[in-house]
Amino acid sequence: ERLLEYPSAINDLKTHNNLREKLLASKYDQDIRTILHQIEVDENQHKLQLLEKDNQLKEIQINRQYWIIFSGILLFLIAALFIRRSWLKRAKEKNELIKEINNHREQLLKLEGSKDQLSALFKDTSDAILCVDSGWMVAFHNKQFETVFNIDNELQVGKKLETLLPDFFNEVSQMSMNSNDMPNPGLIEAFEVKIGTTTLKLNIRVHTINLLDDYAVFSITDQESGQANQQISQLLVQQSAVQNMINNLGNNKHFSDEHMNVIKGEFNSGLFLQNLSSGDDSAKRMALVSLMQGCIQIWNTHTKSNRIELAEATGYWKISIDDGRLRTRAMDRYLDIKHLPKNPRSRQVVKTAHYILSECDLSMDLREKLNQLLDHFLSMP
Repeated sequence: ERLLEYPSAINDLKTHNNLREKLLASKYDQDIRTILHQIEVDENQHKLQLLEKDNQLKEIQINRQYWIIFSGILLFLIAALFIRRSWLKRAKEKNELIKEINNHREQLLKLEGSKDQLSALFKDTSDAILCVDSGWMVAFHNKQFETVFNIDNELQVGKKLETLLPDFFNEVSQMSMNSNDMPNPGLIEAFEVKIGTTTLKLNIRVHTINLLDDYAVFSITDQESGQANQQISQLLVQQSAVQNMINNLGNNKHFSDEHMNVIKGEFNSGLFLQNLSSGDDSAKRMALVSLMQGCIQIWNTHTKSNRIELAEATGYWKISIDDGRLRTRAMDRYLDIKHLPKNPRSRQVVKTAHYILSECDLSMDLREKLNQLLDHFLSMP
């Protein structure tokens, strides 16, 4: 029986082994699948982690780009605001500069307004009249003068006398001069002038007046006419004639109320507009010298030229020839307190400062310096 059961047992054992192998194979396969699944899960998690890190990096990059763009926009806005403020500041400074320049030009026109008053004074005078300013530039001449010297109407105003009439200039420049380089009152007799083929002998009477500026007035008549040129002397000296002239000029647009009050006050004292700068205040005299020194220094610094060119450019100062060299003796007296005239022509210095400030493109430092010197002098009583 046992031997008969052996084959059955062998079969059972084989069956059992087969089942066992199948179970082991199934378990192995299951384990392999589990391991592969885990590996796949791990890989997916790793990919997810990588993707998450990549997304984080991209987010950081995007944030960084946003920050860069924001910073750029912010910097652009700040720069635009700065540029706008700078532009507005420059525009304001430019407008203030233009306003300041126009103000200086207006002041120059006011200070030079006396040339119109000269025309009002002498236009109806029968004598030939020539007026030159402190720089020996022609300020006015009437019809009679144009006829005598055969010159064009109004075309010669503003020219140097030595250029217009060199012989005439040489004759009058030989006269004695005052401290302001203007001729002292006097008479030149038998001055010869040729009109075509005719030679005339003229009497030239010289007067000096101050009408908001210094002027030399030359009244000219034919020597044979005798006392004809006394009209100007009477006009400038006799109080009755002066009073009549004031009454006639009272409604003239060229004369302000302030000018008329000054004229009346000076005429009533028997003088013709004596110099308004008394020269008694040493502090103001020193300020005037400082202003003149500042004008020349700033002119030299800006233009790289000297005071000869300044005198020529402004036309306010006489240029003379001494030993073959050009000199500005009148201007030079205003550079040293020891040589400053007793009655200085302060308006000439002020006009020079106004000219430089209005016609020269100065740097802010030079402009501020000259403005301070000018304001200091003008603010003094």
